[in-house]
Amino acid sequence: MEIDKWTNYLHGWQDRFVVLRGQALSYYKSEGEIHIGCRGSIALQRAFITVRST
Repeated sequence: MEIDKWTNYLHGWQDRFVVLRGQALSYYKSEGEIHIGCRGSIALQRAFITVRST
């Protein structure tokens, strides 16, 4: 699955490939770069997620 992630003011919103494993959401630059390792992860134990309409 892909999501948009705010990177910075120069590049703005960028697509990121995400993987949910257990209670952690890890994100990668693309699906093809999973073997390189994740760019970051978010622990979801106490997360509050809101879906915005597009």
